[in-house]
Amino acid sequence: MIGTTQIEALKKIKALITDIDGVMTDGGIILGSDGQEFKRFDAKDGMGIAMLRTAGIKVFILTGRTSESVTKRSEELKFDGVYQGFMDKMKAYEEIKSKHNFTDREILHIGDDILDLPIFEKAGFSVSPADGNPLVNNAASYVTERNGGHGAVRETVDMLLTAQGKLIEVISEIASYTISEEE
Repeated sequence: MIGTTQIEALKKIKALITDIDGVMTDGGIILGSDGQEFKRFDAKDGMGIAMLRTAGIKVFILTGRTSESVTKRSEELKFDGVYQGFMDKMKAYEEIKSKHNFTDREILHIGDDILDLPIFEKAGFSVSPADGNPLVNNAASYVTERNGGHGAVRETVDMLLTAQGKLIEVISEIASYTISEEE
């Protein structure tokens, strides 16, 4: 459950930056004998990214690793920017802010491990999946009920769009379905 202070912070969000391993995936990496890498992404999280784009919220990937799977998924979901191979995530975070004229309070960051902690200290709102590193969960503005790679991003998106009063409008636009406030 989120409180009034968290709702007020969420209302200011204009961009979501997400980690990949442990957030959009369950953190597992399958390597084939030929070195090909496979990751499992949750389709619900993908729909959440589409919902954010529909709502006019910019979406970015910021990950410490580099992976062709991430490149492919980011193209499918039309992320506004992809920053791979950044062990120093603050460098990419500052670049995103500068390039898009965001303030810290306008950014929501989702991360699950210690490389995300510096951004958690600056971003307007920080989220960690239920199975995130305990240090990260303790530093987060919100810890999801869902684990990474199993709908944690979608849970965050639904919470964000609800706080901004955009959820019903976005669902109606994406699904061409009229929803009443009572549903």
